[in-house]
Amino acid sequence: MNGALIKVVESVVGAEGRAAARKQPTSSTEYIELEATGFADLLTNSVSVDVASASIFVGGNPVGVAALAVVSPEGLYTYPAVPSESFRGPPFISSLYLGEEVPGATCRYVELGIPYVDDPYVDAAVLESDVRLALELHGLEVALGTRYNYVLVDGPLLPSARYVGSGYWSDEIAIYAKRRAELVSRATAEGRVVVGVVKRVRADALAAPGASRAVAVGPEVSRGGIDIHSYYIVIPYESSAYVLAKVELPRAAAESLGSKGVGELLSKVYAASSSLGIPVPYGLYTADRVSKSLVKRVLELIELTARSRGLLAVFPGGSYE
Repeated sequence: MNGALIKVVESVVGAEGRAAARKQPTSSTEYIELEATGFADLLTNSVSVDVASASIFVGGNPVGVAALAVVSPEGLYTYPAVPSESFRGPPFISSLYLGEEVPGATCRYVELGIPYVDDPYVDAAVLESDVRLALELHGLEVALGTRYNYVLVDGPLLPSARYVGSGYWSDEIAIYAKRRAELVSRATAEGRVVVGVVKRVRADALAAPGASRAVAVGPEVSRGGIDIHSYYIVIPYESSAYVLAKVELPRAAAESLGSKGVGELLSKVYAASSSLGIPVPYGLYTADRVSKSLVKRVLELIELTARSRGLLAVFPGGSYE
């Protein structure tokens, strides 16, 4: 059994006795026909990043858990790495209280350094999101350290202000957004393309009357730390049903690629998914499965350790993101 991971888990379980808003987007609708061809370079010249997260209550103490997977043609990077004797990256477990502060776990806002207990509005969703965003930032840094031209990120390019209920959490998100915007801008200046893929878009979110082939609709321009162009890939799979995915590009990258280049990139994203019968390109699909598996393993270890001490471990419900 991994000694370092057990130490982190025991720190959480050992605490049983201690009880950025964004402007509205604008859009200019344009339909781009997509082709299910020419995606080989997206498979061989890209690195994919995904972070899964979940929460659990241990003896009434809320705990957030996150795990990172980075997939490239060179192989797989995970954090936390199992087995590992130490955790030198950001914390992947957050808790309102800790029995002992050890690498890998935190009871403070990762960026601000303020104890969670000092925030009267903090809840399990904030704890989970904090370590999730920390690992997303770490994953982007790892991906940009590779030589590949395309960086595919599961989810939006910039963090959204979900669960904002306090000034501390708003400030925390603002720091994450600024740091991610700086990384994306630097990558764009180097000629690389960072792509955000949001795969869970409601099937009725966008109408595409009469579409008999896959199309991309956009761009929609939103403003955060950087301007972002968003495109909705509409994939008809029944006579009246569609699969939708939202693809985000930095505005500077979209303008550099031009309309034709953007269309080709969106076609590659679509083809690298549909040709294999999966909802996202293969690298993201693999990273998603690996990160979820890691979160499940950590949660199982927390639950097992808690039960061995006679504590109740409760999952709040839902699925891993």
